[in-house]
This record gives sequence, C-alpha cells and structure tokens, in this order.
Amino acid sequence: MKSVLNQLLKKLDEGSISDERDIARFIKEAEAFYVIGSVLNYYDFGHHEACIFPEFQLSSTYKVDYLLVGRNSDGYSFLFVELEHPVKQITLADGELGNAFRKGIKQVKDWRNWLNGNFSTFTSTIKEYKHPDR
Repeated sequence: MKSVLNQLLKKLDEGSISDERDIARFIKEAEAFYVIGSVLNYYDFGHHEACIFPEFQLSSTYKVDYLLVGRNSDGYSFLFVELEHPVKQITLADGELGNAFRKGIKQVKDWRNWLNGNFSTFTSTIKEYKHPDR
C-alpha cells in the first residue's frame, strides 16, 4: 500500500499526472481505491459497511467521480466525491478559491439540485446496484 501511495506522490511531484482523469486512472489501474475510501476516516459512518462506486452515473447529465456509501447504526449515508486538477488554479494570488475549487463546488451544487428533484430515481439506481439480478 505504501509503495502505491509513493508512486502516486511521485507522479504528482514530477507532473506526469496532468489532470483529475489521470488520478482516477491511476487509482483504478493500481486498484488503490483506499485512496478515495480513506475519506471515510473523517466521517461518522461506514464502520458497519462501506462501498465505493467509481464513476457513478447519476443521470445522463451528471456523473460522480466516486460515490461512497457507508452504514452506521443510523443507516446509510452517501458521500459524493469530485476530483479536480491537483495543482491548477487551486487558489488565487489574493487567497480566494481558484477555478479548480469553484468548478468542483459548482458540480456538487448541481448534483444536490438534481438529487432534490430526482431522489426516487437515485433510490432506484442504488437498488439496481444492490440487486443487479432483479
């Protein structure tokens, strides 16, 4: 595990990872989904059960880079993860959030708006993932 993380850090340092797709490709090819799953360490769910869905299709318009589903005593919780460029326009010279952050925030807001109007569709999709043979 440590060597895979070191490979990822090396690629980031040398600039051979040029965008968020390269990060997702590296994680997939190295089967290093724990890189994304480690986010659950900062949440109070997922300790009973956790699943990671890469490139989860919300609708024909929206695709989430990773959907993390975790369960605790209260039930299931969902965490939508959007990757952005690792070094490009993270912050501006005045300290304000740069384009990479703003783009990611806009995508998350778009997903939230879609979910508010289409929660039953989302629920049906989750059930299909849970029981694909039905």
